[in-house]
Amino acid sequence: MLENFDVIDLIKNKYLSNHKENTLRHVEDVADTAVWLAKIYNLDIVKVKLAALLHDISAIMTPQEMYEFATARGLEIDAAEEKYHFLLHQRISKIIAQEDFDITDLDILDAIECHTTLKKNANMYDKIIFIADKISWDQKGVPPYYELLKSKAEESLDEACYFYIKYQFDNNLLLMPHQWIIEAFEDLRKLKEKGNKMAIVLFNGNMQKQVDSFFEKCFSVVGIPYSPNDRHADVADVEQYYMKNGCFWCLLDNDNIIGTVAIRIIDNVNQIVELKRMFVLPEYQGNGYGRLLLEHAITYSREQHYQKMCLDTRKQFSAAQHLYRSVGFQETDRYNDNEHAELYFELVL
Repeated sequence: MLENFDVIDLIKNKYLSNHKENTLRHVEDVADTAVWLAKIYNLDIVKVKLAALLHDISAIMTPQEMYEFATARGLEIDAAEEKYHFLLHQRISKIIAQEDFDITDLDILDAIECHTTLKKNANMYDKIIFIADKISWDQKGVPPYYELLKSKAEESLDEACYFYIKYQFDNNLLLMPHQWIIEAFEDLRKLKEKGNKMAIVLFNGNMQKQVDSFFEKCFSVVGIPYSPNDRHADVADVEQYYMKNGCFWCLLDNDNIIGTVAIRIIDNVNQIVELKRMFVLPEYQGNGYGRLLLEHAITYSREQHYQKMCLDTRKQFSAAQHLYRSVGFQETDRYNDNEHAELYFELVL
């Protein structure tokens, strides 16, 4: 792939040389929204920006030209695309991105390919471009779903995608549903049902081995070796470190730990607790489970009449910082001697 600044200039020139100034404004708006979401979910900003800028690059062709292009390439054409040729634009845009701009990254290409309809087994890049395109729509005025969709997108990409597709079906906004959007909606419905069946449970000693495996995986993803005898001694002995001086909860999916959160008392006199070890497995992130765990810990702390909750974190965990701020945490001064911490927050309960 060309250097990022080169390819972005080439993309913009492609729109302008084909007199698609309005489309360029739209994709730039989508790119801004996609970057905003990527920061929340800690995804690659360059990838989402390129996917957003290229998602409508096929606008340089007429719907009939798209259809002829697709049939000449031997693409399998959905019934909705057969009737409404413009629906092919997402798939044609992917091909143009590959062939004209040397894009080979599958996250970028797949997100371009399903930005209108989404698809089953969509990843977080697919969902971000799908939602960004709907928030930054290309019509006049503000879409009626704007505030609610934007709010949901901050909390859970799955909830946002489910909400938007359901909105389309409920209001008969689809001229003819594409098979991909039908499959995506069913996928999201099942995920929603599955999420409703998950349970937050209090730690017990029988869960320690699974907790070890959970954190070993979580830390490896962010490039931190799991050190049960040193840096991570607290989660290697949850009973001793948390259950005798606070609480430790696990989010279970069919008895498998997919998330954790804990609190420990750090000041008995002033009734201050510290939020600790809020993690969600990578494959479950973007579904609102981090917020679920955080709100559980906050609710419990308020019920126990604690006065303040503190936490420390690292700058690299930008998605978590966004979540903390969204529920009222504010940055504060260092309150401990944790050599690995870089930022400090507090919440008055």
